[in-house]
Amino acid sequence: MLNLGILDQISYEKLKPTLKTGDIVMFKGFSLTGYAIMSLEFLEGLEGYTHIGIVVDLPDEKGDNELYFWHAIPPDAIKQFSPDYFKGVHADGCVLVTLDSVIDWVKETNIEKGKQEFKLVARKLSAKEGERGIQKKQLKDFHKFIREKAGRSFSSPVDMGMVLDYFEGFEASKHGGKSSSDATFFCSKLASATFQGAKMLPKDLVVNSVLPGHFGAKSKQGKLNWRKGYSFGKDIHFHP
Repeated sequence: MLNLGILDQISYEKLKPTLKTGDIVMFKGFSLTGYAIMSLEFLEGLEGYTHIGIVVDLPDEKGDNELYFWHAIPPDAIKQFSPDYFKGVHADGCVLVTLDSVIDWVKETNIEKGKQEFKLVARKLSAKEGERGIQKKQLKDFHKFIREKAGRSFSSPVDMGMVLDYFEGFEASKHGGKSSSDATFFCSKLASATFQGAKMLPKDLVVNSVLPGHFGAKSKQGKLNWRKGYSFGKDIHFHP
């Protein structure tokens, strides 16, 4: 059955050549735990996103530039995407996988379900002068953070770890507290911590108080105060 909603979306094929390091891709309906995430976002008045990751442009094993996706995934998602860029094997936790493998998985799942089960939204990052993507001065810290955190575990226990970590961060953010340990991450904690590591978000941001919806265009201003003149553009809805 034709999903008429797709007619209002750009294709990934057209979007991909325009993506740069630092752009983000957000999901709706990423997993069963997504319902818990969306419930938390509803309480904060956010649009309901269930997963987020950051686009990274790096040379592949042949030396050709390829788009990768930096995100945190639970153990049950290990086989869904390509091998990790650093380890060369399928892994969970903080991983850098090809963006193509992520989009292919969404496409295959939607076909299997017979409907647009998972919806995709991209937002493009721009610097102060309108230049696209993360600029040279922040790129070194950005890559350093990714290398250091690659392989860190997903929030545990998997079924409730993300929720517990978030509530800890929510309380800490209200009382001038600090972020939780960087030994484990959930998706939006990793995304905000990565931008923080690149000095694009304030040092005092409690990264485990950040939900995927905070990165959406409809999010209230004040949670993510971008530095160095960075900002994200409009929501771009696309299909695999």
